Amino acid sequence: MASEKQIAANRRNALLSSGPKTLEGKKASSRNSFRHGLTARNNDKLGGEIESSLQPEGAAEHRLAQSIAGDHFRLNRARSLLNGIGSRAITADARSIQRFAVYERRSYHSMQKNLRLLNEMQATRRALEQASLLRTEFPGPNGFGFANDQIAA
Repeated sequence: MASEKQIAANRRNALLSSGPKTLEGKKASSRNSFRHGLTARNNDKLGGEIESSLQPEGAAEHRLAQSIAGDHFRLNRARSLLNGIGSRAITADARSIQRFAVYERRSYHSMQKNLRLLNEMQATRRALEQASLLRTEFPGPNGFGFANDQIAA
């Protein structure tokens, strides 16, 4: 552990640092903690298109649609990285390949789970909307929307 004297010296030295000066140095330092980009936020046009195609209504459905779009982005990114391994651009060891495959599986399963939840939520919402339009209790006491005597022949 550093002593108080060392910590004070480090803080004084840090005040003298002004960071990279050249364009190449700035570009290199901006990627210092970059590893693979799989956890990056999806900010492209495709994410908005996916979200709007799911037709969410309400805050909860919008959050699920955003999650699905993000999962889709990460799934495509992991697949492109796995497909690019072995080319001149990307070389990877067995551990990296395994990690990309794990990210791909997690993204796929997360997307499937969120799609299932969104579909269930939308089905429930639509059923409740339909029931309110018909002014019936949903479901009725017998488990159905209508009793036999309510159905017109």
